[in-house]
Amino acid sequence: MQQVDTRRQTGATPVVTLAGLVALLFTAYVLRGATASAQQLTLEIKDYATFPITGAANKGTNNVAGLLARTNFLRDEPGGGRRFFVNDLNGPLYILDKETKKITTYLNFNGRGGEGGLFHKFSFENGQGNGFVNVLFDPD
Repeated sequence: MQQVDTRRQTGATPVVTLAGLVALLFTAYVLRGATASAQQLTLEIKDYATFPITGAANKGTNNVAGLLARTNFLRDEPGGGRRFFVNDLNGPLYILDKETKKITTYLNFNGRGGEGGLFHKFSFENGQGNGFVNVLFDPD
């Protein structure tokens, strides 16, 4: 035997609680305000710093060799100092002064091909998460 929902057939009206109505009105108010302020929002993108070339500018055959620099992120100095630490997937870890924008090589992990870095078998080819992907600092 098939069950039939009789509430709709009998003309029963849906019950709206006061809390539900207040929540609905609040959501509509917030969305209206977000839309109005979003129309006034302007995003300006500027170059912040220029990093050294770590790729091979004359080798465009490899999908990584043609990438001049492969910076991955800026990480604040522990304790909120004046510097960023910036990694390059090709091996270097840079220090970037926030005020002067001066870049200093702190470490270089890439020791392949006479690069002078720490690891002579450093792998930085594109794909499989290769290269100097991340660095974290001890919070203490």
